[in-house]
Amino acid sequence: MSLYAKIQIQSSPFKPQLLFVLRDQTQRDMKIFQQQLNRLKDNIQTNGQFLQMSIDDELEMKHIVLMPGAFTEDTNRDYGIVQKWRTETFSIEINKLRMNVFQNLEEQMNETVNMTFPPRNSSNFMNLRKNFGVYLYSKLTTNWKSIDDLGEGLLRCQSLYELSVQNELKSIAASIIVERQNQLQRIGSDLIEKLIKTNDQLMHTNLNTSKNLQPHVWLQQIVIKGSTELSKIIDEQSEDALKDYEEQTQHSYFKYMKNHEKTIKSSIKNMQQYLYEQLEMRALETALKTRQDYYRRELLNIKITIKTLDEFSMRLNQRVQELTNEITDSLQAYKRSKETITRSILDVYKNVIRTKNENKHRNSTYNLCPPLDYNKYIEIVQELDVIINKYVNKYIEQSRRDNSSLVTISPRSPFMTSMNISPFAVPLEGQNVVHWFNNFNEPRKNQQTIHFIFSVLLNRISDRLDISPLHLAYSDPKMIDELIEIIDYELHSTKLDFSHIYRPALIRDLIIFTLHILVEKTNQRFELKLNQLLTETLSDLNQVKENLLEQMNKDEKVINQAKIFRRIIGKEIIHELRR
Repeated sequence: MSLYAKIQIQSSPFKPQLLFVLRDQTQRDMKIFQQQLNRLKDNIQTNGQFLQMSIDDELEMKHIVLMPGAFTEDTNRDYGIVQKWRTETFSIEINKLRMNVFQNLEEQMNETVNMTFPPRNSSNFMNLRKNFGVYLYSKLTTNWKSIDDLGEGLLRCQSLYELSVQNELKSIAASIIVERQNQLQRIGSDLIEKLIKTNDQLMHTNLNTSKNLQPHVWLQQIVIKGSTELSKIIDEQSEDALKDYEEQTQHSYFKYMKNHEKTIKSSIKNMQQYLYEQLEMRALETALKTRQDYYRRELLNIKITIKTLDEFSMRLNQRVQELTNEITDSLQAYKRSKETITRSILDVYKNVIRTKNENKHRNSTYNLCPPLDYNKYIEIVQELDVIINKYVNKYIEQSRRDNSSLVTISPRSPFMTSMNISPFAVPLEGQNVVHWFNNFNEPRKNQQTIHFIFSVLLNRISDRLDISPLHLAYSDPKMIDELIEIIDYELHSTKLDFSHIYRPALIRDLIIFTLHILVEKTNQRFELKLNQLLTETLSDLNQVKENLLEQMNKDEKVINQAKIFRRIIGKEIIHELRR
C-alpha cells in the first residue's frame, strides 16, 4: 500500500524511494534478508499485478536498513531490579541512517540543479541550490499533508490484495447503483407526471367554486403527497439494490470486506432530492398555469358585475395588485438558499467518489478527489478566495450576462475577453497557485498549465453547465460524475507534463473550482427560473387587465354612442310631432 500511495502522489522533479527500516534486529546478516527481499518482491508482483508496473527498481537491498534495538535491559543482582538503558550502537546507526538519507537527497538535488544550470553559471547555480532546500522542505511537508488528507482513498486498505478485492466490490456496487438510479429516474418521472395530471384535473374541477385558489397551497399539498410516494419507491429500490449486492457477492473472499451497503443506500437516496426538485418544478408550473385560468375568470366576473368604468378600473387595479402579491408570495416557496444548494451538491459528490475504484493509473483524477463536507468546502473556498475572484468568478459573471441578454455561449470559446487578464501577463507568485508545481524553474511550462486550466478546462466545465437544467440537474449524481470525467479527460487529452505538476494540490483546487461554479450557476438558475415564471405570469395577468380595460372602454363608448343616438332620435321624434 505504501508503493500504491507513492505511485499516486509521486510528482517531484527527483525520484522518491521506498526505504524499509527494520528495528530491533538481533541478527543483521544481509544475506538472510536478501532471500526475504526476493520473496517479498515476488509476493508484491503477484498480488499487485493490477497496478501494471514493474517493481524491480523499487525494492533494492540498499534500501533495506537493519537497525539494532534502541534499548537494552539487564537484571541488577545487587538491587534485584531490571535496568534499561539506551544503546550506543543504536545512536551511531541512526545517525548513519540520517546521513545516508540526506546524502541521497543531496545527490538528487545537485543532479536536478546541474540539469537546469551548467556548473559554469555559478551565480544561477548557487541561487537555485539555495532555494532548492526551502522548496524540498515545503514539498515533503505537502506530501505528508496529501497522504493525510487522501488517506481515506490512498491507504484505506492494508494490502494490495485487499485493495483489489475492494475495487471488485466497488465495481459491483457501482454497477448496481447506476442501474437502480436509472430505473428510479424512469419510475419517479412517470409517477410525477401521473400525480401532476391527476391533481391538475382536480384543480380544474374546483376552479369555479374555489374562492382562494392559491398555487403555493396546491403546491404544498401535491409535494407532500408526491414526496411520500417517491420515498416509498426509493425505499423499495434501495432494498432491491441491497439484495442484488448480496446475491452478486457470495464468494468467500468477499465475506469480511462487504462494507458498501451504506454507500449503495445513500447513493440511491441521493435521487430523492433530484426527483423532489422535478416534482416541485412540474407542480409549480402547473399551478401557475391553472392560476392563469382562475384569475382570467375572476377578473372577467368583475367586469360583468360592475357597469361603470371608473368603479371597474378601481376594482380591477385593486384585485390585480392583490393577485400580484399572492403570485409573488407563492413563488417564494420555490426559492433555495445557497447553503441548501451547496449541501445537496456535496452530499451527491461524497457518494459519487465513494463508488469509484482506487484506480491503478497514477494520473486518475478520482483517486485524488478530496473528501469534503460543508465546513471543509467553505474553508478551502476562503483559502482560494483571491484566485476564485480573479479568474473563476469571471465564468459566473459571463453566465449571468448571457442569461440576461439571451446570448448562446459557443463551446470551447477562449476565455480571453476585455474584462479578463491573461494568466500569461501575471507572475506565477501573484496567482496563488505555486503549490500546483514541483519545478519552480520551469516558468513557461507552469504558465502553459495555468493558461490551460483557466482558459480551457474551466471554460469546458462552464459550457457544460450552461446547457444543463441546473435547477433540476444539480442534485443528479450523473452530473457530478460527468464533471469529474471532464476534468480527467481534459487533463489527459492535453498531455500535460505531470512531472512538474503536483497533482493532489491541482486536483483538489480543480474540484473546488468546479463545485464553486456549479453552486453559483445553480443559484443563478434558480433565480432566473423564478424571475422567468414570475415575469411570464405577471405579464399574462397584466395583459388580461389591459384587455379588460380596453373592452370596458369600448363598451363604455358603445353605451355613450347609444345614449347620444337615442337623444338624437328622441329630438327628431319630438320635432316631427310638433310639425
